[in-house]
Amino acid sequence: TISEQEIESYYETNPDKFVAGKPYYQYFYVKTALSGQYRVVNLIRSSEPYDVEELMEWCKENAVVYKLDSTWLGDQDLEEISDGYYYGNIRKATLGTPYTYAHREDGTMYYDFLRIIGRINPGDKLPLKMVKDRISRILRNQRQRDLLSRHTQALVEQARLAGKINRQPQVQ
Repeated sequence: TISEQEIESYYETNPDKFVAGKPYYQYFYVKTALSGQYRVVNLIRSSEPYDVEELMEWCKENAVVYKLDSTWLGDQDLEEISDGYYYGNIRKATLGTPYTYAHREDGTMYYDFLRIIGRINPGDKLPLKMVKDRISRILRNQRQRDLLSRHTQALVEQARLAGKINRQPQVQ
């Protein structure tokens, strides 16, 4: 098992391995066919847990699509929700500002609510939460390679001592 401390230590000592190569976004998004949802605008504006919970309950009943978590997603995910967005480039939306926009899809009018809550630009350091699993895999693979190397060296030494090989080959 890889400890949290090992993961954090690797993250801090290898910052060059965790640099964004592309933009990532955190956002809240709601799509509904119900018009006049001013309460949704107020709820999506808030980061208070009770407001997010109320919005989640509303979405379960009324939203066609919604995303109310803090996962980081790429450009393509943001592009998928940009139909009807008329404020300019959706990637440059002001952090924290709720945007409402509408679009027609298969004869139905939809109302979209978006609030960008975080942005990572290319060249920025990726947050630990985003790379934790990757670091865990790196450390686990390092342990496995080290174990395999030690085991191979022990087998070579046993064979040398038993006279089965004359020299000790280099093990990497």
